[in-house]
Amino acid sequence: NSGFDTLSLSVALEGGAATFDSRVAPLWGANVQTWTHTVWYRAARNLKQIIDDGHDPLQLVIDRCRQHGLWFLASSWVNFDGGDRETSGGLGRKTDFVYDHPEYQVGEEDDPRAKAVSPTRFSFLHAEVREKRFVLFEELLSRYETDGIDLDLADHVPMCRFDEAAALAPVLTDWLKRLRRVADTAQKEQGRRKRLFVRIPANRSAWPILGYDVETWVREGIVDGLICLAGLTNATVDTGLDL
Repeated sequence: NSGFDTLSLSVALEGGAATFDSRVAPLWGANVQTWTHTVWYRAARNLKQIIDDGHDPLQLVIDRCRQHGLWFLASSWVNFDGGDRETSGGLGRKTDFVYDHPEYQVGEEDDPRAKAVSPTRFSFLHAEVREKRFVLFEELLSRYETDGIDLDLADHVPMCRFDEAAALAPVLTDWLKRLRRVADTAQKEQGRRKRLFVRIPANRSAWPILGYDVETWVREGIVDGLICLAGLTNATVDTGLDL
């Protein structure tokens, strides 16, 4: 009786680990040898126990939403944040993929705005990076009876060097078009509308800086909705409200 009609649940972490029984992404903590974070160790152990008992945590949530007539959107960051095993290996949040590919990290930049962002974030200009995230969202649209996905484009950004934003724009738009086709196919197969929402800065002046061609996404019907945020977790661009 809360009045809410939609639940958006984060189901994958910045290092690629999933919080459900995914077929395309490793489970949170699957590659940990020695835990260094007690809270995340407990969370990972709970997930493993649920799955070992024959349940999928994501399906449990979807079933509960169906009981109460709620829309369910599966959410995740679109980009990865890398790192090294020595620093992050005991946290459980990052997969072997991000550890094994430091060459996909954006790295240090001369742009003064780069001081506010992580140099270990990945570049979406690499095809393998895009594909790793694509199959995750494809699974969430096709394998599960979700009402759509919530694509978080507000963190671990920009998803390239600042001076590469113009090159990222058409690549990201094409990637979203592929997801749109997956959503449309899943919609026909499941008889359930599949919506694509994107989380972006509310100030449109930030979009070209990040390589987001939002006008095309809307005009061509690639996305169904914009979740416009008043601020990001870094200070790279002016994200004040200017809708």
